[in-house]
Parts: sequence; structure tokens; C-alpha cells
Amino acid sequence: DLTVAENLRFFARVLGCAEGEVATAIDAVDLGSHAGAVVGRLSGGQRSRASLAVALL
Repeated sequence: DLTVAENLRFFARVLGCAEGEVATAIDAVDLGSHAGAVVGRLSGGQRSRASLAVALL
């Protein structure tokens, strides 16, 4: 399983986004304190915010 940050870095590479955009997206959805958490262990709301962060890339 991937962490929030790893998941966003993966999608950033697929989408051709800069690495700096990952941190910006994580901060935009207020998941900075959970960036190292495995996505599967997040609450439903946190998972939704992680998905939103991917969409913001």
C-alpha cells in the first residue's frame, strides 16, 4: 500500500506535474500531518481529501 505522499507522487509523474505540486496539493487539502500515512488506513473523509489532492494536480 502507498502512503498519501507516495500516491500523489505517482500520479504527479503520470500527469507530468512538478514535484513541488505534490506538497502544494497535500497542503491544500490539509493532509500534511498524514502525508506518511497509508491511504488504506485513513478515515473516509481523509481518503476523500487524498482523492481531491490528486484531482488538484
